[in-house]
Amino acid sequence: MKNKLFGFGLILLVLATNACQKDVSITPVPERYQKLEKVATLGGLKQMLHHASGAIGITNLKPFGPESLLSGGGPSEVFASFSAEEGRATFGALMIQNTILTPSTYDYYQSGAEERATIQGYFGATQSVILLDVEGASEAAILVEDIYLPKELFVHDPIERGRDYLAKTSTIHWNPDPHNTNGVFILIDFLPEGEENAGRFNSDFVSHRKLIYTEDDGEYQLQVTDFNIIPDGAYVSLLVGRGDYVETTGSNGRTYLVYSLTGATAWFQVMGNDALDGAQ
Repeated sequence: MKNKLFGFGLILLVLATNACQKDVSITPVPERYQKLEKVATLGGLKQMLHHASGAIGITNLKPFGPESLLSGGGPSEVFASFSAEEGRATFGALMIQNTILTPSTYDYYQSGAEERATIQGYFGATQSVILLDVEGASEAAILVEDIYLPKELFVHDPIERGRDYLAKTSTIHWNPDPHNTNGVFILIDFLPEGEENAGRFNSDFVSHRKLIYTEDDGEYQLQVTDFNIIPDGAYVSLLVGRGDYVETTGSNGRTYLVYSLTGATAWFQVMGNDALDGAQ
């Protein structure tokens, strides 16, 4: 199986406990994947980019599994959060194509159950995002942007069955989107003190997150080096995702981020090939 690793960003995130070492390393992301890196940061790592006054995310996440087993796909959500100093009175409606959202609290919007089915139907096409300002009785647009919502991503191999073993050279298969030009990211997340790994590892192990970027052609073969500091037997979460990203300046002069993300997640117990052969 060919190896299609075109570039990767490696981030070692450190738990804020005395038991963990501090070890942080970042590899520059190739220009080809810089939009995807922003999607992974905002939607995968849940980290805000500090130069922005707000972010609007349109997401669709589900467990690993083929579309035939995941009736209706995964839940689709819109979540928008803005800096608190702008205040609820600053904004009017947030419109995603024909879906209208109003502020949930003073600084964020979130889609409810009644909007989710409609939003899910937006994936696979370019949609408009409009954030309205409130000025007395009139409303004007703070931002108007178009963004591509990729075709829903489904991972059909490997499939999690009660936390299966995952070989370090497994191949991940998903449904490609020929219209997605940004690629696909794979996030490997290891938390030695997380619930799944609690009490299993000593303080020599640090939390580890690795982002891999590859083409959206339907498959990626994992490498042993993708799990460099992750011990055999550790539980890891995988997130495979694709999306789009737009950074824009609103009519008020502030910077806003708009992103889309569709992906699938699963937990696996990582094993070297020799150990996996013995476990089966």
